[in-house]
Amino acid sequence: MAFFNCNALEQINAPKVVLIDDDVFYRTNIIAIDFPLAEQIGNSTFYNCENLSEVNLPNVTSVKDFAFYRCPSLKSIDLPKATSLWDFEKGNGYSSTFEKCTSLETINIPNVTSLGDAGTTSGRNMFAGCSNLKALSAPKATTIG
Repeated sequence: MAFFNCNALEQINAPKVVLIDDDVFYRTNIIAIDFPLAEQIGNSTFYNCENLSEVNLPNVTSVKDFAFYRCPSLKSIDLPKATSLWDFEKGNGYSSTFEKCTSLETINIPNVTSLGDAGTTSGRNMFAGCSNLKALSAPKATTIG
């Protein structure tokens, strides 16, 4: 929770960061993030970041549970290298990665192979409450759970 409730923080550019740990920006007013080398986004990293609207994460391969939970200003996300959108090891059954991102219209995750673990509760609520979602591109996905 490095920046927990840092209400004045609106933008961050950290070009050499490769790991963004759990809860780092939890409940901040951040608007834009630019982490061009980041490879992993931890659990609840941008949880309840109501103003987050610009995301640059071109090298992220892993996005953990609740990472973008309740980011209602987020309209589009492009994660071209992501292969995982939930924490397999955690096993709580709920990923809620983009849950309640009510303005989210487009998601591009071309290398993700599983949108939840079919036949189990793992990955549940990944896109729940994304009431404006119009397009999801996941051409390698083989399971939806």
